[in-house]
Amino acid sequence: MKKIKTSFLVLALCAMNQMSNAQWLTKASGLATPQRGIHEMIAVNNNVVWAMAFDFNEPLLPLNEFTRTTDGGKHWTAGSIAAFPDYILLGIAPISGTTCYANMFTLNNGNVKIVKTTDGGATWTEKLNYDFPPDNFNFFSDVYFFNENEGLAFGDQTDGYFTIFTTSDGGNNWSRVPEANMPAAIAADEASYQFSAEGIGNTFWTVTTSGRVWKTTDKGLHWNAYQTSETSIDYSNLKMRDALHGLWGVQGELYRTSNGGITWDEITPAGNWFTDDLAYVPGTAATFVSTGGHDFSGYGALHGTGSSYSVDDGNTWITLDTGVEHLSIAMVNPFTGFTGGLNTDSVTGGIYKYHGPALGYSCGNNHTYMCHNGHTRCVANNKILHHLFHGDYLGACYPNYKAGEETSGDLTSDNESSSVNIFPNPVSASTTISFSLSQSEKVSVKIFDMTGRIVNTLADGEMQEGAQQVEWNVTDEKGNAVDAGIYFLKVDAGSFSKTQKLVIER
Repeated sequence: MKKIKTSFLVLALCAMNQMSNAQWLTKASGLATPQRGIHEMIAVNNNVVWAMAFDFNEPLLPLNEFTRTTDGGKHWTAGSIAAFPDYILLGIAPISGTTCYANMFTLNNGNVKIVKTTDGGATWTEKLNYDFPPDNFNFFSDVYFFNENEGLAFGDQTDGYFTIFTTSDGGNNWSRVPEANMPAAIAADEASYQFSAEGIGNTFWTVTTSGRVWKTTDKGLHWNAYQTSETSIDYSNLKMRDALHGLWGVQGELYRTSNGGITWDEITPAGNWFTDDLAYVPGTAATFVSTGGHDFSGYGALHGTGSSYSVDDGNTWITLDTGVEHLSIAMVNPFTGFTGGLNTDSVTGGIYKYHGPALGYSCGNNHTYMCHNGHTRCVANNKILHHLFHGDYLGACYPNYKAGEETSGDLTSDNESSSVNIFPNPVSASTTISFSLSQSEKVSVKIFDMTGRIVNTLADGEMQEGAQQVEWNVTDEKGNAVDAGIYFLKVDAGSFSKTQKLVIER
């Protein structure tokens, strides 16, 4: 089963139930059967994370089991897709705490299904049923949704070309992408590869077993494929931080792209880069986290077990811990993230929650550098949210700040041109952000949530001198309506920087 990535766990269960160092706290996955690991973990927002399970005793095959949290990882609720007991779970595409799509497969006859829940996994309904040719182990490796309505399923070859379906109505109807809209397979055995896909905006990337990166920029309607220096994939994870930049770990090698996945340059990383999974840290310039689970027949911890992070796009890795089984990972922001572990029972183990300093902003002893009223402070980790709520931000007040120095000064200019107005605020459906520029310059307008995660980038480019207006329809980067609560608008230009609070009411 060369297309399924997994990890085989041999660490004693008692070790898994301890705090894996001050950086990670152990949480109960809620999975009732002992020795359940996590194949895939996806964060929807600060509070909602979904994950799918696998069996320690059969590590090369997933299960029909999942778990999720809706309170930021404090509690996890496990379940199974009982409506289809003969099918195993191969992928998930969560939209919210209640809505999620799942990709399922049965060994009996090669039949695959896309199913959907709208009640947090209590019940599931079939949305797509597809029969691959008999006698072939074929399936959809990826299911992904760009927003509540538009999604795709990417699978192996049938009829001589790759099987890709798209939907634009929440999965009610699916259309197979025509052969003319995609590259030809380069070999009869070129197949899709599980757990190695990424989506940003309208763009989606995945890889095949022949070492090609497949990419669509129009939500799956048309595709291109780019050959890499790898020609046979047995272990892979690809993670992008924006439309151009990303990392790809494959068979113990680490690659980086700066042109959207068209070409990849091999990196020789310094420090401990772990090979089980990768995650970009939202809200950072170039920070990734790597995890390592135990090596089993070429899968998992080719470079050991543990976790580490890089703030320079993978060149240098800083160890968080070693000798601990960290499986799939989802990062929410620089100071919140989750990895899969191995449970003992429903109330013991299975999930790790990051509890250390904001990655890249540590000032030692579980403290984080933050800019508070124009002064750089060393803030206790449990005070980060409080400071964000009051308009402070992670990191030093000036880019040239050096550790150990106290810096004063306000990034916000007092001149009239730096005034930023939001109307209406509080916001229910949409709001207008107005400001004026004293000269033509590059401007960034971004919305952040209370944890510092980028919710939406409204503008990022050159603007002309004079009055400017930017609209926000209270959605995230995928077009989904954001939850009610407190958010922050940050406007950065060459001449000023402003952060203001937004209140979303529903």
